[in-house]
Amino acid sequence: MKKPCDSNKIPQEIDPFKTLIMVWLDYCRADALSDRTVLDYSNKVLKFWWWWHDYTRYADKLGSHPRDVTTIEARQFVTYLREPNSNRWGSACSNCSILSPASINSYGNTVKVFFSWLEIQGYIPQTPFNKTVKFYNRKKADRTIKTLDLESVSKILKFLTDENKLTTFAGLRDLATFTLLLDSGIRLGELLSIRVCDLDLKQQKCTVNGKTGKRVAIFSDACRKVLSDYIKHPHLKDLKPDSSLWVTVDLQPLTISGFHSLVRRIRAGTGVKFYAHMLRHTFASFLAQQGVSSWDLKELLGHSSITTTEIYVRNNIERLSIIYRPKSPITLITGGNDSPKVLTKKRKGRPPKGRN
Repeated sequence: MKKPCDSNKIPQEIDPFKTLIMVWLDYCRADALSDRTVLDYSNKVLKFWWWWHDYTRYADKLGSHPRDVTTIEARQFVTYLREPNSNRWGSACSNCSILSPASINSYGNTVKVFFSWLEIQGYIPQTPFNKTVKFYNRKKADRTIKTLDLESVSKILKFLTDENKLTTFAGLRDLATFTLLLDSGIRLGELLSIRVCDLDLKQQKCTVNGKTGKRVAIFSDACRKVLSDYIKHPHLKDLKPDSSLWVTVDLQPLTISGFHSLVRRIRAGTGVKFYAHMLRHTFASFLAQQGVSSWDLKELLGHSSITTTEIYVRNNIERLSIIYRPKSPITLITGGNDSPKVLTKKRKGRPPKGRN
């Protein structure tokens, strides 16, 4: 039974819509979501508020409270996201003129989470973003998962393990961050959330805080050795347990832009075009190819839904090839013979007229 709307809970400020957004964001912080996730939530849900308040002027026409949003307006927001708009969000933006299916879905998920929270807390009777409001269009979505092949990974590792680089603190850090991302499949935000006390080399695991909250990620023995070389560097001897594990030469926490600078250096030095999240895709696709189940892969990746994980299984052509080839009809019938001629029976007697 749904919790009834409690009007006494609703703040009476001038703009209750925006006030409730701030309350929700505080709730997310209290729920131990990472700063990056809260910032992403804030950016997306405030853009919905802008659409409601400034773009459509629905705040004046229908009301300035989230309960005034109906399924009709919810669908209109989906349309706004899908249609090309060079002035999206009220300013010229070449990068957001046409949103990708993934971006549209991300906006949708955020707004749905916000309105579901409003319903649970009793601020609205029910969310307008029900199952009939679909942000995700399966037919139009590009489900191709971009990964690195083994040759590309080898090129990058060769670049990072250059003897001259490994004599420096930055070189050891760069190798360690790349290795952990690829070996554990964690997100970049999760990587940068790791503190010194979160790393357990003996148990080969680390605690990360990211998109889905805190979780434990595991890594291999080979990765442990790389991490050990980094953590033992004299440059880190004064780091406290609650300090960021990844730091610059000035002992400042490594930032997202700092890691992106590393990616650009690797791309320039190897010619391999990739981005940080592609390492996570590579990890997931490789394990799926090796036969790891979707449910185990879901736990390793920290997905909240098995549907997200199944993308790696459904779209992994290498995995499908391994499963298919020994079980193909021709292979089974011919016993693996290179030619299917054994299936063809010789016709007895004279050939039909007209054939030589």
